[in-house]
Amino acid sequence: MRYDRSFPSFAGVAYLTIQWAYDAGQWHAHTHEVQSNIQSIRATMSEASAGMRGFVLTSQESFLEPFQAALARIQDRLRDLRNLTADNPAQQRRLGELEGLIQTNLQYRASVLQLARTQGLEPARQVVLTGEGRRGMDAIYQVLEDMSAEEDRLLTRRQDMWKASNSRFWVDAAGDLQINCNTLRFSLLGGKVSKPPRISLRAASLYQTTSKL
Repeated sequence: MRYDRSFPSFAGVAYLTIQWAYDAGQWHAHTHEVQSNIQSIRATMSEASAGMRGFVLTSQESFLEPFQAALARIQDRLRDLRNLTADNPAQQRRLGELEGLIQTNLQYRASVLQLARTQGLEPARQVVLTGEGRRGMDAIYQVLEDMSAEEDRLLTRRQDMWKASNSRFWVDAAGDLQINCNTLRFSLLGGKVSKPPRISLRAASLYQTTSKL
């Protein structure tokens, strides 16, 4: 936000307060959306895993429906998560790792299903018993947990900085308003005021700093 030096002090304080509250709400909504996508990816991969295991245990085609649905959804969820974290290089690196792990895990599950169809359920079950699929899922879950923890950390950091900056803002704003009230009284008593009341540059700069977090 570009600070306009022509803002009257009272209007400036009101505007920055409203804008500050709006930005805080936007960051809360953003964090919630990122966390929702992370949980959706976790649930989708769990459904794919359960679908494969169900088919290998029973040979019933109905168990493949969750697996096929997961394949259809997972890329959309990953794309949404990449867009939501585009401004965070650390999250983008984690997402790159996550995409590789998911691709490997889904390829493994597809190969198990192909083995079950071509050689029978028992060879496929033996492959499942090696634990490769579970290890892959554990690695996926760990990256998702790291991404979730990073979003919580960022939100807490922003909240702490908002609180600190908001306190300093109101100290400055209160001083400005006191000065302006004195200026207004002086004017009413017949004094001449060369400039209209203004909100301090330091108070406005506090908003500028936190709005870029």
